[in-house]
Amino acid sequence: MAKGCGDFVHEGEKYFNLLNQMFVQDPEIEEVDIIFCPQCKVNQEEKTICAMINEKHILGIRSWCVQPLYMYAYNKLLRARKHKGITCYNSLSATDILQLSRAVLLLSAECYTVWNMRKELVMTSVLNIDDDLQLSSLILSKHPRSAETFSHRKWLIVQYVKQKGRSKYIQEWLRKELCICLYCADHYSDNYVAWTHRGWITEEFIDSKKKYLSELHAMEKWVQMHISDHCGFHFRQKLLTKLKEMSSVEDMVLLLLEEMVFVTNLQDSFPGHECTWSHRRFIVEHWHLWFGSVPFSYLQQLVALSKHSSQQEASHNVTCVQRCWAPCVKSLSSLCGSALKVKSLYGKGQEDSLSSMKSNAMEFFLVESELEYCKQVQKKSRNDDRFVSGYEKWLVLRYGKENTHSQNPLPKN
Repeated sequence: MAKGCGDFVHEGEKYFNLLNQMFVQDPEIEEVDIIFCPQCKVNQEEKTICAMINEKHILGIRSWCVQPLYMYAYNKLLRARKHKGITCYNSLSATDILQLSRAVLLLSAECYTVWNMRKELVMTSVLNIDDDLQLSSLILSKHPRSAETFSHRKWLIVQYVKQKGRSKYIQEWLRKELCICLYCADHYSDNYVAWTHRGWITEEFIDSKKKYLSELHAMEKWVQMHISDHCGFHFRQKLLTKLKEMSSVEDMVLLLLEEMVFVTNLQDSFPGHECTWSHRRFIVEHWHLWFGSVPFSYLQQLVALSKHSSQQEASHNVTCVQRCWAPCVKSLSSLCGSALKVKSLYGKGQEDSLSSMKSNAMEFFLVESELEYCKQVQKKSRNDDRFVSGYEKWLVLRYGKENTHSQNPLPKN
């Protein structure tokens, strides 16, 4: 039998009160999700008891109570906003707006109007910025690619900095923010929204080369675990481009050599992934863009000088960065030496020494050597045929056949 409008509203109000009760009992809820329940035809009392479950700060909402709960909260908020008068939502208290907007956004994070209502409460100091940041973190646990949630979060961060200063935000929230971005990236593949937000955070609040290097180093492990995620590689490219603005030619030469060794090891260990070939193209193109006018003999000298440093570092154990952001890295030379050891970590049976790897790294950027590398890859496995073919065509079109024997080819104008 179809329910009347009054019954539907009454049912939604009951679930709304239950949701508020859950947050009163456990203010530290850190994750929320919908529990799919195919058996919808249960009696009303059983629905009330089992509508929501909270275990270890994780809230589960039964699927059959989502519609009445959402419609009740949304309609009540919109009616109040429609009849908004001089006394600002005179039909609802601030607590009502906070609770109703929370219910709506937990179920539908892309509701712009409701986010704007919460902005108004922040601007009038009714809602604390830290509390709203906490709620948006909870919403991202259910909607990890919600562009509107990240947009609202960015707005909150700007307001936070205006009120309390950059240093306060860096101390209280920066590490949490970076972890939230990684959480969302882990839970939704190719999550460009989360990576864009992380890129904005790094540009806005990370202002030293050491911290950018630490961010680049921390992303190595993530990229290895998400080899098909284009966004992770794009973020690395963004970091490398930013480091170019802060580093000397010598530092960037070593950093790109290390990055080429890193991506080559990934291709050897995980064949058949387009992301690695796209990243290789970026490295080669920017090598010629940044160092095309630098004499090849000078570049060779830089690599030779770095050998001694790398051999000294080879005897030390490399500590991988476990957290999503670390305070510093010893030095660029140390970073290059440690990253070049990645090859041995993949368990390959080759016995190339660290110094020989660095010597051979320079050969990667010769177009002729790159074409030869493509042939070797095709001999080993046919999984990369399509990507190798595209990469070879790009090399020839970008630099031309006449440059394939040049030691330090320049890009076409």
